[in-house]
Amino acid sequence: MINQIKIALTGSIGMGKSTALKLFKDEGGFVWSADEVVHKLYSKGGLAVAEVAKLIPSCVVDGLISRDRLKNKIKKNKSILTLLENIINPHLASDRLNFIRNNSDKKVLVFDLPLLFENNLENSFDIILVVSTGKEEQDKRLRARGTMDEEFLQIIKSRQIPDKEKRKLGHYVFETTTLEKTKQDVKNLLKEIGYFDA
Repeated sequence: MINQIKIALTGSIGMGKSTALKLFKDEGGFVWSADEVVHKLYSKGGLAVAEVAKLIPSCVVDGLISRDRLKNKIKKNKSILTLLENIINPHLASDRLNFIRNNSDKKVLVFDLPLLFENNLENSFDIILVVSTGKEEQDKRLRARGTMDEEFLQIIKSRQIPDKEKRKLGHYVFETTTLEKTKQDVKNLLKEIGYFDA
């Protein structure tokens, strides 16, 4: 049995989690993304579709969950977010456990978990990595995405622990100011934990 290291990658919205996760993958790391699993859960045939249909029937269109309709419903009633999390979180936990079981022979596993601290999952991992950047850069990235308006963005931010608090809780903090810097930070961390050792 190898001495496996589980890295939790977290950070507030727009801080660079997806980019950092891709860089770990590029280095040969085995990665798991909460956002990717949610996308599958919301898609046609996804495990969450029937449950969401019972909760908010109008948000299921052609057998899949409409994110745009969900956003509009959440803006009118913020408590829907909590109900959604109660549906989604058990599926995420199950998928994450299966991922760990299926990769028990891998030296390092990296998990992209936007709500790591908010869901009290930090004790399940060996290393907590927080990605962060300045508010101006964060806002610039979020505007470039164009996937949510300011009202919905503020709802999401209000449910996340502030960046300055997350930075205190992490074992490592990556300042994702440039792609090259983040790429080097990923290499340095993997080197430090012996990932590249023969």
